[in-house]
Amino acid sequence: MQLLYPKIHQILRKLSLKDNAKEKAHSALRALRSLASVFKIKVGDVSISVDPEIVIADSGDLEYDLIDVFVRIGEAAQSAGRAWTLLIDELQYLSKKVLSALIVALHRIQPKASAYPILWRRFAANSRLIR
Repeated sequence: MQLLYPKIHQILRKLSLKDNAKEKAHSALRALRSLASVFKIKVGDVSISVDPEIVIADSGDLEYDLIDVFVRIGEAAQSAGRAWTLLIDELQYLSKKVLSALIVALHRIQPKASAYPILWRRFAANSRLIR
């Protein structure tokens, strides 16, 4: 999660500049902040200057908390008329816990209205907006 946090934060900051996605992006930033505080994620000087979302992405169960964050990122991107994708390289280096959480979260968000594709092969951990 340490590698994904700054990339997701960057995407949400870009989305927060779009008038039609501002509210959803701030909701996603609050969810990301909740996730970071529960799982003690710290990456250099990167910080999120919004209050955590209460009862969102703060259960301490990574599977459920990732669902909250992914859904909110998708809603913000959709509001801006964009899609987002998460690209992960070197999947074998993820811990069993994180890999399991990603798989379960992806499975559980499939019924949602927006698609949340994740590509697993030969990409550095990254998150991108697609026009």
